[in-house]
Amino acid sequence: MRRLSLLGNVASVLAIAYFLYLATSGSIALESIDPKIPWGFMLAVCSILYTLSIVAGAVAWHVLLASCGERVGVATSISICCISQAAKYIPGNVAHHIGRVYLAKRSGIGTRKTLYTMLIETLFLVGVGASFSVFAISSIGAYAGIDVGLFSSNLSFVLLSLSALGLPFVLPSLAKKILILWPDFFGIGPKAIQPTSALTGIKLVVIYALGFLLLGMVLYFAGASIVDDIDVSFLVLTGIFSFSWTVGFLTPGAPAGIGIRELLLTAGLSQYVGQELAVNLAIYLRVISVFGDTAALLLGLSLAGITKLTKK
Repeated sequence: MRRLSLLGNVASVLAIAYFLYLATSGSIALESIDPKIPWGFMLAVCSILYTLSIVAGAVAWHVLLASCGERVGVATSISICCISQAAKYIPGNVAHHIGRVYLAKRSGIGTRKTLYTMLIETLFLVGVGASFSVFAISSIGAYAGIDVGLFSSNLSFVLLSLSALGLPFVLPSLAKKILILWPDFFGIGPKAIQPTSALTGIKLVVIYALGFLLLGMVLYFAGASIVDDIDVSFLVLTGIFSFSWTVGFLTPGAPAGIGIRELLLTAGLSQYVGQELAVNLAIYLRVISVFGDTAALLLGLSLAGITKLTKK
């Protein structure tokens, strides 16, 4: 695990270095763009949308907790997620997970159920993100005339998307069989692993899809603030962001996917808007994400305070 984390750190550093090279080479600079919408207004709107995407993820976790019999208030679930997510900037890319387990335990949520719901959350997040990613890769291939293999076929596109969405329903059953052989893995015994019901799964897919669409809106609005008519659809932008986010999320050791996300965003967006605008959008999005994460942290702390007052 340490070696994977080290590799993730190295990949993140290399990605940051190359992205900075792109950002500083030639005429590519933030100052070279004449914004069409005031920077402060764009930052405020995009930060709100970004924060709402975090809240959506917290609501999904609340749904998972409820499906496991944990009766906690939705405000508590949102507070825990909004506070703990701030730790994702700590190198190692695991501090926010540890933070959620700790805060959940303080709120009376069992550690095993927290770990289990976080596992299911990851599966569904990656599944929904992967389905959007498949759409983006297919669209980029068609737009730029690039051979993207299986992604070029409509049938393959449908099958890959359905597979990405279906795996989260199948993997818990597989995990239960594995844990029978390895019952103490992360303290999650086989009895804690239960297949996600169809209704719960559908709720999660809808909520996570909404979260990614909100982030696609952030990217679209940021692009619209730079150019009058951005020549790329909102759904394609959502797919490009989803792909960069999913890879950054899965890269061990990369804090908040930094470097990885920016490089993949630039690569995808460059096919539509050119390298200069793509680099600037990636920079904009990183700034927005920092402000959005800060706003989410403040929201979480506020809700934690309100929850304590109502319990007194």
